[in-house]
Amino acid sequence: TRVPYSLAVSPDGQWIAVGMAQGFLELWSSDGSVKRSLTGHLDTVDAVAFTPNSRQLISASPDLTTKVWSVADAALQQSFTVGTDAMTQVSVPSQGRFLMSAGSQLYMRVLATGASVQTAPGTILALSPDGGLLAAHDGQSLYPRSLPSLDPIASISEPIAATALGFSGDGRFIAASYGTAGSKLYSA
Repeated sequence: TRVPYSLAVSPDGQWIAVGMAQGFLELWSSDGSVKRSLTGHLDTVDAVAFTPNSRQLISASPDLTTKVWSVADAALQQSFTVGTDAMTQVSVPSQGRFLMSAGSQLYMRVLATGASVQTAPGTILALSPDGGLLAAHDGQSLYPRSLPSLDPIASISEPIAATALGFSGDGRFIAASYGTAGSKLYSA
């Protein structure tokens, strides 16, 4: 049995992507009638995210590659080898770019080329539902940041590493989990 490590649902609700150990990546139609295997990663697929138009899927792995796939035919469109740190999260705002965390940095990269255009401190991230705000935690502070600039809007000192971040459905709140230290809710 393959254990899922990452999961994403396409914005249009038609597709589900599941990243697993040993480079396994599957794309399922939401009704379960279509299953496609996407091959190319050599290690666990730790992160998956769809583009806002649901046409592409981005996957990241400790094999140090980030891949862009066509959802329509499951074809590999791009493959980028990025840095020396494993990518642990990926998100796609609507500006033709994608965000990823690797090591202690967040990277804003161009979707078409993989080129890094901006960086900011952070080990974990979340995008607001409208794609206009990023929440990032760097192990010491929580930073709401504007997109696409990555400029910090505020800084909230939380000197324990967050294990998960998420926005409420209306984008008004940021939830942060601090593992055994509990969770907190912040106004976005």
